Amino acid sequence: QGQTTERKRIAADLHDSLGSTMSALNWSLEAIDIKKLNPQEQEVYKHVKKTISQAHDQVRLLSHNLLPDEFEKQGLTEALRYLVRKINQNTTTHFSLEIAPQIGRFDKRVEFELYSICLELVNNILKHSKATHATIQLRVENQQLSLVVTDNGLGLFENTSDGKGLKNIKDRIESLGGAWTMKNNANGGVSSHLTLRI
Repeated sequence: QGQTTERKRIAADLHDSLGSTMSALNWSLEAIDIKKLNPQEQEVYKHVKKTISQAHDQVRLLSHNLLPDEFEKQGLTEALRYLVRKINQNTTTHFSLEIAPQIGRFDKRVEFELYSICLELVNNILKHSKATHATIQLRVENQQLSLVVTDNGLGLFENTSDGKGLKNIKDRIESLGGAWTMKNNANGGVSSHLTLRI
């Protein structure tokens, strides 16, 4: 419950504070008469404007997805569907979602941790992989839950395991008693595979 409350607070702070700052920066740029700039300055102006716009989109995406209403109302599967819809509307990486039809609700803590893991993996793909496509798969077989996230991006680098985000994933999975592997695909990109007894 404490983590849920904290996520809601962070999401609100991101949207209200940082989102407002991004909007103010954009409005300040709008006040500049681009016609009075030389060609080099115009290029810098366009680059800064584009960067601010992208950052604003990422802030909105993150704040909306830290803990969407769908998670509390309908659980993990609907929250993932909402997440993928929002990502596909706002980014150049297209995500596919495959959820086995027999999957229902899990323990609330399990759902919260799995959603957090998915969000971390998705964020990692969007920030680092330069992937054009990614897939999230969720299935259950013989009382074992399997979560697989794959992409067609650049792949893992030697220092990837040192990342704070990946350490958070490892800690969450260990807290659930699950197992996790992350490896480069033979044809490019990365596969993350989580298994958990339910």
